[in-house]
Amino acid sequence: MLSEQKKSLSGPEKVAILMRLLDEDSLNSILPKFDENEIKQISKALMSLGQVPSEIVENVLFEFLWRVNESFNVVGNKNLVLDMLQKSLGSEKANRIIDEVENHNRVSVWDHLEKMSRQDLMIFLKKEHPQTIAAILSIISSPKAAAVLSVMDKEYSFEIVKRILSMEKLSSQSIKHLEKALHKQFTEKFIVEQTRTKSNIQVIADILDTLNANDNSTINSENFLNKIEIYDKNAADNIKKMMFSFSDIAKLDYPSIQTILANLQNKNDLIIALKGSNENIRRVFANAMSQRAAKLLLEEVTTLSNTNASEIMRAQRTITDQTKKLLDSGHIVLKDNILKDNN
Repeated sequence: MLSEQKKSLSGPEKVAILMRLLDEDSLNSILPKFDENEIKQISKALMSLGQVPSEIVENVLFEFLWRVNESFNVVGNKNLVLDMLQKSLGSEKANRIIDEVENHNRVSVWDHLEKMSRQDLMIFLKKEHPQTIAAILSIISSPKAAAVLSVMDKEYSFEIVKRILSMEKLSSQSIKHLEKALHKQFTEKFIVEQTRTKSNIQVIADILDTLNANDNSTINSENFLNKIEIYDKNAADNIKKMMFSFSDIAKLDYPSIQTILANLQNKNDLIIALKGSNENIRRVFANAMSQRAAKLLLEEVTTLSNTNASEIMRAQRTITDQTKKLLDSGHIVLKDNILKDNN
């Protein structure tokens, strides 16, 4: 019966299963916490349980530990919990459950920051030290970082960029310390190891790429680059080399364009993106297609109407992001001189 009902066990039944795992001393310390009615319900469940399959015991333990971990740090009481589990399930299963509890179904602090609106995130960051803000913006996504910079005071935003450029690579331990400080400020607990593989130069390049594509941004990426050049010419040169916009796709060779076309997730994105582009980039995409496909594409671009600037910007950003992923994975190659015009 329990096997059929394992997904709908009552609260008292779950407590009864857990109590079977405890020694007498533990039970004596726990029972006084319940009122008389609760003790009656638990006692009834204990008497009617019968033999409980190990799978159900595991499920109940896992749920219990997960809920405890929402309020307390399971790692801090790991030895105590592990000892209890080992007595009932054996060492192998006990260790597996602890590992799953520590890593399962936890929302990352970074995911939480990503979901915040630009204004809410800005308000949240206002009380942080500039160096902390720099570290956070170097880890979250480029669009989100760009959105935050775009609503900052221009001089202050440049100060943050300078700190990102001069920042040492964040170690796993540093990120954990940052997470610990951040999750205390949220109502939930977020513990997930987040690593940053991008260099400081790439972080800034990606942010400026996003600002370039954002018509609503109050920050001009070219002006920003000029400031960076005064601050650190070598860094500015490297940033320019790493920046990549929709118009830069026109500088890729035909095999690369064909690879981009083959990996397009939505053909409509290309039509919308080309609606806001010049004849040169339209021709580049058309030349990488069959004559018939090219004709159909250009006709669709020409006849497309009721497309606003934000839709075009979004479509171009989508294709640019997909192209950068292909570049990062090595499916297409960016020649050393391909972005020479940026310098």
